[in-house]
Amino acid sequence: MSAQLLHNENTFAHNTNIKSLFQESVIGELLLNKTSSTASAQSVRSVKAFLDQKKSQIFIKRVFDITVSSLLIIFLSPILIITALLVRLSSRGPILYSNDRVGYKGVNFRCFKFRSMITDQSAKKNDYEILFNVLKGDMSIIGPRPLVPFMLAHLSEFKEIRCFVRPGITGLWQIRDRVNNTSAEFMIEHDTEYIKNYSLLLDLEILIKTPFVVISGEGAY
Repeated sequence: MSAQLLHNENTFAHNTNIKSLFQESVIGELLLNKTSSTASAQSVRSVKAFLDQKKSQIFIKRVFDITVSSLLIIFLSPILIITALLVRLSSRGPILYSNDRVGYKGVNFRCFKFRSMITDQSAKKNDYEILFNVLKGDMSIIGPRPLVPFMLAHLSEFKEIRCFVRPGITGLWQIRDRVNNTSAEFMIEHDTEYIKNYSLLLDLEILIKTPFVVISGEGAY
């Protein structure tokens, strides 16, 4: 009888210890998640506060986008018209290819490009028509890579930060290490760096370097 009681007490103590450890583990995980969430919220707020101080520069950037995109559309209009006719005459299907991209303030927009090959799934696209997205305010000449929604579905903090600015035709991701710039880690690192360090001088640096890396063709895809 005494042995049975001792066994029951040991079993109870063991179960109590397991329950206690489980509760500590759960509480620890909740505290860790709460701390991580708080740190993420602070990071987002600090980036927003930084960009709020750059409002005049962001306004100048928007004026630049409207001016440059308007001039380029006028200058390239013959090419745009000829391309549209060639696409229509060479193959069946719509002239334009489009899909959703995540834009400024998290609002999705339709990104249009010419379909320039017969095969729909492997259609090669030109970038001239993206200028209309820039003119409308969906995009900028310079900014983070424009992404489709599913790529940001599980990156809530990164999505919130990158949506503080308009996505761009070119950016840090375009001018740095073009051979290895297709990974998610590369994208997150360089898009975040661009936003956290935004300035008109940084835009100017990217603008100057872009033609050289495009002409070199290294890592182009």
